Amino acid sequence: MHLAVGTSPEEAAANLLEPKRPGLHPSLKNAQGMPVMAAPVDDVDTDAVAEALRAIVQEQHQGQDFDRLFGEEQLRAVALLEPVVEQLLMLESEVVAGLTPPGGEPAPSLSGRRSDAVAPAKSRLRTLLLVAESWPQPARQILGDWLLGKAESLGLPADRIAVEVVPIDGASQGWSLIDQIGRRYHGEVTPDRYLLLACASQLGETSIETLEASQRLLGSGRPEGLVPGEGAAGLWLSGPPEPGRDASPEALELHVLQRGHVAAGTSSRNATRQSSELMSKALACAARSPDTVAAVVSDADHRPSRAIEIASAIAVVCPELDPIAQSLNLGVACGHLGAVAPWAVLAVAAAQARSADAPVLAVGLSDGEARAAIAVTPIPPPSTTPADRSDDQAA
Repeated sequence: MHLAVGTSPEEAAANLLEPKRPGLHPSLKNAQGMPVMAAPVDDVDTDAVAEALRAIVQEQHQGQDFDRLFGEEQLRAVALLEPVVEQLLMLESEVVAGLTPPGGEPAPSLSGRRSDAVAPAKSRLRTLLLVAESWPQPARQILGDWLLGKAESLGLPADRIAVEVVPIDGASQGWSLIDQIGRRYHGEVTPDRYLLLACASQLGETSIETLEASQRLLGSGRPEGLVPGEGAAGLWLSGPPEPGRDASPEALELHVLQRGHVAAGTSSRNATRQSSELMSKALACAARSPDTVAAVVSDADHRPSRAIEIASAIAVVCPELDPIAQSLNLGVACGHLGAVAPWAVLAVAAAQARSADAPVLAVGLSDGEARAAIAVTPIPPPSTTPADRSDDQAA
C-alpha cells in the first residue's frame, strides 16, 4: 500500500495506534475560498508516471489529449500506485518462475504461498485495477496498457496476465468483487491468481467541487461530510493449495464475506446492530470465537456516526478488545479513500493476523449505507485443519 499512514500494512497499523488526523490543505479551497481539510500523501512525484503515460499515448493512442485525460488527481493516483504494482508484480514473477523470493521477508499480501509457490503451466494472473468512476474510458485503457508494460518489463508472459481497469463509484463495489472471487474459488478448482489493485486521489479542484456540489464535503455545519484522501493498495490472492500440498506456515485464509445495508437516516443503534451482526456472522463462518480476535480493522473515519458505530459494534461482538490499541480505523488518518478502502483494510487486517497469529476482522462501513465484514485468519497446521473447509477460500 501507499497511504498517508505508510507504505506497508505494518507501518500503517503502527501509525494508526495514535493516528495523525488530517489538517487544512495548503492550496485546496472550497467555493467560499476557505481551505479544506484533506489527507494527502507526502512527497508524491508525478513526473515519472506522466512521462511514461505520455509516451504510451504518443505510441499507441495518437489523437488523444493527454492533458485532458490525466489531470493532477489522476497522475497522483498512478504515482501512488506504481510502487504497489511493482512489488506485487515482482511477487507474481517469482511465482511464475518458481523462485524463492530473496531476503526472506514476504511481500505485504494475503497470500501465504510465497516461498514455495510455483504457478501451473496454464495458469493466469487476473488483474483488476479499481479507479473512480470519473476516469474517462481512454484514460482507463491507457492505464491498462501501462500496467501491462510493467508486467512485461518483469518478464511476465503476456498470455498469462489479463488486465481490466474497473471504474467504480464506491467501496461497496470493491467488497462485492471479493465476494465474487471467493465464490469462484469455492465453485471451481482453478490455478489462477488474482492481483487486486486500486488507486485514487481526491486532492484536486475537480473532486473538491464535486464533493461540495453534492454537499458531501466536510465543512461548517456539515460534520458528516467527507475529508478528501488519496492512496493505492493491492492484494495478491490465490486459491487453496493444489491437492497433496499443504499451505505455507505463513498462509492466511480469507473467509466468506458478509454484506448488508442500513436504511438511510437510520439511528446509530440500528446501524450498530447491523454491523455487529455482520461481524458475528463473519466469525461464525471462520469457526472462530470472539475472544480469539486480535484486532478489528475498518475504514471508519472522522464522522461521528461511523466512529460511534464501529466502537459500539466492537463492544458488542468483541468486548475484550482494547477499543484503542486493537481497533484500527484507516479513515481517521487517511480520509475518504473511495475505491482503495477495501484493499487497504484487508491488507492491514492481513498484516495484523500474521503478526498476532490470530483472527482479525476487516469491516467496511464508510460507503453510504453499505456494510461489509470478513474474517482473515492464519491457516491451522495440517494436523488440526478441519476436515470440511468447503465454505472458505484460501487467500
